Amino acid sequence: MSYVINNRIPRFPILPGYGDESDKRARLSDAVQLWLVERYISNLTRRKICSRLYDFSVHMQDVGLPLELTRASDWEAFAANAPLPAPVDFGEFLSYARNALPDLAWERLKA
Repeated sequence: MSYVINNRIPRFPILPGYGDESDKRARLSDAVQLWLVERYISNLTRRKICSRLYDFSVHMQDVGLPLELTRASDWEAFAANAPLPAPVDFGEFLSYARNALPDLAWERLKA
């Protein structure tokens, strides 16, 4: 997929140990972009949300939180002080990512 939003596609950290890590990262990047396009109509809104998701991915990297272990509440705590033009249901994205990448270690995630 070649849809790039401000060159700030979130690079969510994933658990180490995957044999095909670069493929999983590429598929995750595609999933992020597809979710944004499917979920948000306005290009400006998508760009703003994508930029904030990028900031969240940097935060996740800084605190050592891989995507497979992330909860919607982690996003909510991070985004609490920065309102966005549209609400972001990060739990919805996590569900989307689980379906798009079922071979990630989601089983470690407890509901």
